[in-house]
Amino acid sequence: MRFIENGPDIPDELLHAQDEGNVIFFCGAGVSMAHARLPSFADLAQKVIDDLGASEESKAKKLFSTFKDLNKDHHTRGQISADHIFSALIRSFDNKDINQSVARCLEPPQEPDLTAHKTILQLSRLQAGQTRLITTNFDLLFEACNKKVKSVTRTSLPRIEFSDNDWGIIHLHGKVTPDYSGPDEDGFVLSSSEFGDAYLAQGWARNFVKDVLKRFVAVFIGYSADDPPVRYLLEGLQQHNNTSHKIYAFQNADDEAVAQWDEKGVEAIVYDFNENGGHSYLWDSLHAWSVRTKNPAAWKKRVLVKARKGPAKLKPHERGMVAHLVKSKSGARAFSLLDPPIPAEWLCVFDHHIRAKQADKKSHFDSDEELINPYQFYALDSDPPPSDRNEEYESQAKQSLWDAFALNSEDFDALGYYHLPAMRGGNSSGSSSLPTRLEYLANWFGRISHQRIAAWWAGRQISINSQVLANVKRRLDKNKKKKVPTEIIRAWNTLFELSHYYDREVHQEYRLQDQIKLSGWSAFIVREYGRVSAPYLKGGILYGDRIGIPRDNRKKISVTSLVKAEVRYPEGVYRIEVPDEFLAQVVNTLRQNLESAVDLEQDYSYWIDLCAIEADEDAQGQEYTRSHGLSGYMLYFVRLFRRLLEVDKDAAKREFKRWRD
Repeated sequence: MRFIENGPDIPDELLHAQDEGNVIFFCGAGVSMAHARLPSFADLAQKVIDDLGASEESKAKKLFSTFKDLNKDHHTRGQISADHIFSALIRSFDNKDINQSVARCLEPPQEPDLTAHKTILQLSRLQAGQTRLITTNFDLLFEACNKKVKSVTRTSLPRIEFSDNDWGIIHLHGKVTPDYSGPDEDGFVLSSSEFGDAYLAQGWARNFVKDVLKRFVAVFIGYSADDPPVRYLLEGLQQHNNTSHKIYAFQNADDEAVAQWDEKGVEAIVYDFNENGGHSYLWDSLHAWSVRTKNPAAWKKRVLVKARKGPAKLKPHERGMVAHLVKSKSGARAFSLLDPPIPAEWLCVFDHHIRAKQADKKSHFDSDEELINPYQFYALDSDPPPSDRNEEYESQAKQSLWDAFALNSEDFDALGYYHLPAMRGGNSSGSSSLPTRLEYLANWFGRISHQRIAAWWAGRQISINSQVLANVKRRLDKNKKKKVPTEIIRAWNTLFELSHYYDREVHQEYRLQDQIKLSGWSAFIVREYGRVSAPYLKGGILYGDRIGIPRDNRKKISVTSLVKAEVRYPEGVYRIEVPDEFLAQVVNTLRQNLESAVDLEQDYSYWIDLCAIEADEDAQGQEYTRSHGLSGYMLYFVRLFRRLLEVDKDAAKREFKRWRD
């Protein structure tokens, strides 16, 4: 999800983990560089070299010069790192002098800009009030934001196993004294040997971080993939495969750097530089995230109030925020309860088939209505731009695009016994319950079922869950505030009737033939024959579906623009041989089915084209008409009735009387 239009796409899993207090932020030099303008680790090395007055011939100065040259090319970047430079300084200067110089070079101006630090502190604060933040920076800018937050170093690391611990700010590599005169009692981790002790020989830093990564999702901010802490820590952990959760890192758009993170088992969250080459898109996004963290309910309400305007009036990233909400049970609940309800047009965002659809060119048969490209009004910021090849794009999109109605990991995790069918008992015959998140969306759908887009969307579906249809029936029955247009009521009645045939077995007349071969004819087979041979309804393709979405509520609507039902006939029964002794019963059953067929045709067909019982010798191309549809069904009945006249005239007369009456 993007908090701002040009910001990074932050994974929903990370946002949800942070909501639950399961995220730990690791902060590097980039955090102090962002607004407070403190030096990077490499720049700190240069400042210390200059502050200590190292000669041009010193190993540290020569090494730093080589370091700068190598870092100009991404192929050689990282071959020498800043910890090597500090190791070289130790050969020429006393360790105490180096540490004091580091502290002096990190002292901020009188009133530093703490915007970045306040943002990260807010993101690191749990809803219960605890702060949990790990930094490898030596400065005290986090402490300057809130003097009440405790700060610890190596000798006071918290016990990870206690979930309610208030860690405060953990300076993993040490911190300066309050007056920036030197390091605190635990010292700094600066040189290669000190990194080696922390992460390899003694391994105290490695062991602590390993425990953190076992229990929490880690997010690295302000690091590059070749920073010494990252190199020592993640490469060691990767070798031992000790991470239990995902690790993320914010990274500007640099393919080489992203690949480096990937090699270390870290998922890069990529962001672009702004027009001035700065990192404002990142920090503005993190600030917006911190606002959400501070008051999740208020943030959620603002998003939903904006959603009331309808998706077409929002930007793709704003639609993405709404999509983010309905991915979770709590967000879907808030979405479903907002009053007045959020408009039905959001179905076009939630359904990936609609978002992937592209408008075709008009033919001369089309009306003057504007062709709608759904991507323009409903695309999310995470959706790829549409291809020029519609069919190929739609096919690929079905596999990759987010769909609100598809089961997600939270839905699976929340499944209980009442969501699953049983071998016997109550849950064995009825439909199982929807997962809670989808149940909330089904409730919202019931609330907006009087809107034309809701009926139109339902008319496009192969089938609809019975809970959804029950919600619609209940809402339409109780809708007293606003008169629902007759066309929408009729469309829903069509959908309700279509739902009776959702689970109809395809070509079940062929299975009936197998039953007859196995057991022969009986009263049971006659009843099965009546059921199998009955006409049925099937959803059809909506007229003008290329134009599609009925967005304009001012335009007149018709039932056929919302839903299409076609009468179908099980033509396989025409090949079933009926024995003479069961002929009268079958004809009686088929007559009743034929009457139902006429009723269905009158309700759902544009015209009823019945052929003559006797074929016209002069007519051409009658073969198809006389063997399919209502005509074929009627002629099959006539064929059986004529046989009945030959076998049992009295039975035929009785059947004719029933028909006439």
